Amino acid sequence: MNSFELIPTEENLIHTLDKDLLKRNKDLVRFYDLILVQEGASSIAIDGRYEPTHESRKFDFSFSDEKGRQLLLMYVVPILVGLKIVDISLYNQFVCGKSSKPLMDIYKDSDKGEWLATRLLNRNEAFEVEEGKSVVTVEQKIQQLYDAIFVTEYTGNVYHTILGEYEFDDNSKNFVKSVESMLSVYADYNI
Repeated sequence: MNSFELIPTEENLIHTLDKDLLKRNKDLVRFYDLILVQEGASSIAIDGRYEPTHESRKFDFSFSDEKGRQLLLMYVVPILVGLKIVDISLYNQFVCGKSSKPLMDIYKDSDKGEWLATRLLNRNEAFEVEEGKSVVTVEQKIQQLYDAIFVTEYTGNVYHTILGEYEFDDNSKNFVKSVESMLSVYADYNI
């Protein structure tokens, strides 16, 4: 299995294709030739998965920063993939920290969103009134997650954000973009 961790830039894409790092250029050319002979619109989908989401023993997510990466793999990367396919403009707004709407639309009123928000609660927070705790909403916790990944500028005294048992930092945004491009150590092409 080949593993890659590259930021999805035009330069890295050209280098990957030029050096045939994925050993799939011949297959892509054949597939492209097939598309050319078809009439109508066509699209290309890369068959890949994110290894840690499929019970891999290769990765250990024991510490808060690793748990943060695992959460990103399971709950944020799939949204990025979908947005990139369906609405590139909304994808750009989302990754540039201008719109948390896709994350909110998917999780704010769902059981999965409540489950996720519960794990993002800090010790001094609760969804209902409890002595010594601040009351927060599912929407607030999901917004805090979005902000920690795409909005917060990590400089000086602010070098990470802790949400429950998860840690996010200045690498979180590049991490999700790298994984979403299928050019990371988490990509598994052998399915």
